Amino acid sequence: VSSYHGNPGEQGAALRAMPGRVDGLLLMSPFVEGAQGLAADLPALPVVLINPALPLDGVPSVGVDNHGGALAMMRHLLDAGHRRIAFIAGPADNVDARERLRGYHEALATADPPLSPWVLEGGFDEASGVRAGRALVAAGERPDAVFAANDMMALGCLFALREAGLRVPWDI
Repeated sequence: VSSYHGNPGEQGAALRAMPGRVDGLLLMSPFVEGAQGLAADLPALPVVLINPALPLDGVPSVGVDNHGGALAMMRHLLDAGHRRIAFIAGPADNVDARERLRGYHEALATADPPLSPWVLEGGFDEASGVRAGRALVAAGERPDAVFAANDMMALGCLFALREAGLRVPWDI
């Protein structure tokens, strides 16, 4: 297990260090920046890409339908009667985050009547979830529901809401 934290240079160095140490790689590289150079750094080992930002010719991959998942989540919230749905977005340079945000926007636009987005910035970490939760608490009007683009931001948001005395799922 190795992480490059979105730094293409670190990713390349880690990949070049793999030959002789492993028999194959499962590689998750969801960041758009540096995705074009990924092919040059792949070692001569069996590789399967997991949810790549950009597919590579001849390299097998498996992916998650982030857009479809976000649409399904939004359908669930809308069917439950929620109309003011806040979304804590992930990093703008992450393809998973972009597709989840796209699904959120599409669901709001196709609701009857169309609904306004309420997007808060996030970074796929707990701290950004706390900041978003505190921003929601400080807002003049409370959302009916909060859709966080990942679990860590959801945990941070839950912490901030509980810190403010709000009960989930009764108050939000």
